Amino acid sequence: MPWVSSLNSTAPKELMADLKGSLAPSTSFTVDREWPLNGLPDDLLLLILSFTEVMDIIRLRQTCKRMYKLTKLRWVWSTAIRRLVNEKRLTVPALNHDTKAFSVKHFETRAVHAVKFHENWHSPQPSPRHRIRIQTLDSAIKKVFFLPGRKGEILVTVTNRTIACWEVPLMGSEGFCIAKLVSPADIYDVVINEVPTHDTQIVFNHRAPPGSSDCTVITCHLDEFHGRIVMLRRFSMPYGVGFSLYTLRGNWLVSGSMPYVVNVVAEDKPAMPLSNLEDDTILAVKLVGKYAFIVATKNFQLTQFESNNGEKPSVKILLGGTFRSPLRGATIWAQRTTDVKGPNNSMAEAVSLVLRCADDGFETIKQLDWLYDPNHKSSPSRVPFLPPKTYTRTMMTAPSSCNLVVGMNGKGVFFETKTITTSTRSSYTARCIGGFELVRTEGRPVQRGKLESGSPSKIWHPPCGPPNFVECKKEIYSRRCDMGEILYRRYSLTSVALEDMVGRIAVGDRNGVVEVLEYA
Repeated sequence: MPWVSSLNSTAPKELMADLKGSLAPSTSFTVDREWPLNGLPDDLLLLILSFTEVMDIIRLRQTCKRMYKLTKLRWVWSTAIRRLVNEKRLTVPALNHDTKAFSVKHFETRAVHAVKFHENWHSPQPSPRHRIRIQTLDSAIKKVFFLPGRKGEILVTVTNRTIACWEVPLMGSEGFCIAKLVSPADIYDVVINEVPTHDTQIVFNHRAPPGSSDCTVITCHLDEFHGRIVMLRRFSMPYGVGFSLYTLRGNWLVSGSMPYVVNVVAEDKPAMPLSNLEDDTILAVKLVGKYAFIVATKNFQLTQFESNNGEKPSVKILLGGTFRSPLRGATIWAQRTTDVKGPNNSMAEAVSLVLRCADDGFETIKQLDWLYDPNHKSSPSRVPFLPPKTYTRTMMTAPSSCNLVVGMNGKGVFFETKTITTSTRSSYTARCIGGFELVRTEGRPVQRGKLESGSPSKIWHPPCGPPNFVECKKEIYSRRCDMGEILYRRYSLTSVALEDMVGRIAVGDRNGVVEVLEYA
């Protein structure tokens, strides 16, 4: 039977035996020769649908009324989403909410959205399905951000002195400015809070009044109801502490040259150094619970910091290392646990460092993975992440690649310059955005050393293995550039933001224009 044979690669052997037995001549029900599938009972059809791809379920719905009714059942789509998350490791939008209140339409829409985004991202010709162009009527775009927890519909743009928030509806036709804040001085840096429900959402800094060597740091909150950006707190810090902003998670802001950790709520608490890398340039910082992963051009450090009852936090450097060659860029991705609901869980199954290196003239991207150690609670001094002995993998890349950005769910982008050949065999140089994905993997047995008592070596299974680095087959976005941009490296594309939950990318340029691209 054609339908049964197509399931041989995915369905268990026991199920195939039951299906073939049910289709034997001795069955009690009649089988339509023109369409044998229509002669199966409902419970058997539902079992088949549980092994069917999402888009095949949509196609099967269009065949007859019976299939239409069966594919409208809530069980069919809840099972399909379970397969997408557990087997294919896809990210389903808004799945961290209470799914008991979801209707059939909610499940179906999220499943189809996740599949379309994944297929387009890894297709031979990835292209945006929808574009929205926003003209900020200001200077060049310094940075763009998607506000976390807003389904990619709130965009933050940063220019020389202006921070603006835009509402960009999914599948909409244009963006609407809902709030704007003008700084009295040039803005140095801006970070967005990783916790969506926190009061402090935006933090930026600028130079203090003339005659002062300090840096002014301002915390803000977006008031969508009144259409304004409310300034919550303003405090001064030494220029070496507050001039560079790396990350913001909850109350903790990481900034400065060493870097330092600052509590943005308690202004009277002093800044604490997280590392001793003052003579090195910090490239990326990631806060995972009470641990901070710090990557600089030459060194790496893992630091633990704790604050009890609002007192002065205690900082302890746990591990450190030196890279063989200086780094040109880095980004850090924390693979969150699946047993803790919500985006604010502090534990991670793995922390991956994606490093942009230049080794003896070869441009490479290297992956360094720290796997979670479930046995770390047995000893207070034990680090909860296993230090890697070597790089997980090394990939060749173009010399022009830079600005690595990775989303919360593992998809990432970077800038690069390429020569694109058209269908008419003509070619031109373009500034492109390449894409990649860190694909989750299952845990694998790890052989540990012998115990002190001389007993055999202990084998344990980590919750997950090192994620696979999968690069997109082709660039996901490109814009033609002239030779002046290449010679002086002043490209028109200045910044990029990624919301890999809903499949959106925002690209800012030097003309004050932002393009929002939808790939789902």
